[in-house]
Amino acid sequence: MKQVVVIEEDDDTRFIIEFIIKELGYIALCFKNILSIDKIIEIKPDIILIDHSYLDGQGGVLCQKLKSAPSTIGIPIILMSTLLSVAAIEGADEADALLEKPFDVEELNKVLLQF
Repeated sequence: MKQVVVIEEDDDTRFIIEFIIKELGYIALCFKNILSIDKIIEIKPDIILIDHSYLDGQGGVLCQKLKSAPSTIGIPIILMSTLLSVAAIEGADEADALLEKPFDVEELNKVLLQF
């Protein structure tokens, strides 16, 4: 069973994402705060879903750090953002997928099932 780490500061959005992930039969490990790379390595997730705008773009910074660390480079990362321009999304080049917020449930399912 796949484990998905979700880092999303909005409680309602995090709850909805958790519900969707569980409906797919995956394990959802949801966090309101940014995790350290060491904590993510310890969890060993199959997919990471990060709110790009967390703390003014720190989600994008985390994506960049994860994709540059040898032990996490292979974990698919999905960045969620309300920004419409990929160029404006820090970390977008490193992300395996981008998901526009507000997202459609079917689109989230489609993106998760890619990995």
